[in-house]
Amino acid sequence: MQNPIQIELKNEFMKQARNFDLEKLKSQEDRNDTVTLFHGTNTFHLNSILENGILPRNKTGNNNWDKEEAYSNEDIVYLTNKWHYWYAYNSTERLLERKYGKDWSSVKEAQWWLTGSIFPIYLECEIPKVYLTLDEDIVFSKFVKDEIKRAIKKGTDLQLNVTWEDSLAHQGTVGVRGGIPREFIKSIHILGDPHLYLELMDNKRQHMRDYDKWIQGKGKGKLKLKDLQEIEQKYQYIGSVPLNVIPKGYKLSQCYYDRNQQSMSFVANTPEEYELQPRQLEKI
Repeated sequence: MQNPIQIELKNEFMKQARNFDLEKLKSQEDRNDTVTLFHGTNTFHLNSILENGILPRNKTGNNNWDKEEAYSNEDIVYLTNKWHYWYAYNSTERLLERKYGKDWSSVKEAQWWLTGSIFPIYLECEIPKVYLTLDEDIVFSKFVKDEIKRAIKKGTDLQLNVTWEDSLAHQGTVGVRGGIPREFIKSIHILGDPHLYLELMDNKRQHMRDYDKWIQGKGKGKLKLKDLQEIEQKYQYIGSVPLNVIPKGYKLSQCYYDRNQQSMSFVANTPEEYELQPRQLEKI
């Protein structure tokens, strides 16, 4: 349950995160001082990302949450070192729900694992540290709750010096100020295997048990990034595509399983060729 102190802290953290000069940050950018982070999404948005980068909500209007109080800073992009699988599947489910209704999974045309019209994906990014800021939802974490309790017990003023490093360590999430240009995106990972989907989104399995704890502010749970990557690699219909093999200006028309490479991949087209393709990522 959210208390007034947490709400006040969240609003203050959001205000601090919005207070940035993008041109000044760019002048301080160091491509040798970066952090590897991930963004979960789906193929419907992929061509837009290839063209424009990952844009904040004030430019896309996209939101992964139903409740207004769960909304995040609209000019910040949020990345993670654990929850990209959940965000990839959740964004896919929400898009299909908007088109086919709440019972989308029982509609044959909406079963993405059969139709191939849309796939969950995540993007691997290298982000210069100068752009990073904390995820304001760290105020609901056990880490911050303990700090609040400590201050109340001592009868002292609450003074929090929470950093993006704390946010990543305790929440597994962090904010990126100003969006993420294409050149920060290193690869696209296709999560095309339905058995992987079932394992990671099963409420009785460890990933979703960890998620339930995380959403309650009880930490990141047991599974580490390495554990999740090992789970992913057990399945057949997955694939990683380096961004540097996709020429700038090209558009991706569909995902397919490359039997020679034994991995999922994309068909890339010039803009002119793309318009003639019977399958396009924006058609679901």
